[in-house]
Amino acid sequence: MTINIINKTAYHPPAKKIFQNLLQKTYRIAVRRVPAFGEINLIFLSRQKMKAINARFAGANYAANVLAFDYTKKPAKLSLAKIWLDEPRVEILICPQIAKSEALQMSISITERIKLLFTHGLLHFLGYQHNTEKNKAEMEKLEDVIIL
Repeated sequence: MTINIINKTAYHPPAKKIFQNLLQKTYRIAVRRVPAFGEINLIFLSRQKMKAINARFAGANYAANVLAFDYTKKPAKLSLAKIWLDEPRVEILICPQIAKSEALQMSISITERIKLLFTHGLLHFLGYQHNTEKNKAEMEKLEDVIIL
């Protein structure tokens, strides 16, 4: 499994190894199904880009802190990174501006917040949802275990 970091902002993301370690830990702890994806594009985008993408794909008129796209079920030509996909791939989009604001409110570092958002996106691809209180609690517990 490969992680590609694509940064379209002034933010300087943590080292790729941090995300690779989170990916490995997530698999060990939370795998419900064997994922069909071969690569992950981790893309850092501005607040404006996140708002535009959220409006286009989710019909929501706000900038999301994290968005996730699964191209294992959709045509590869839709890739936001505009990279030709030879194998199934997923994309996790994170807005560092929003992550920084949330980190300040939570009294944690932006790196910790980014790690949590990345893990949150991975859990969605592994079949976890937060559509009920029970599911939300399960997902949050897993996020805490993985991040620690």
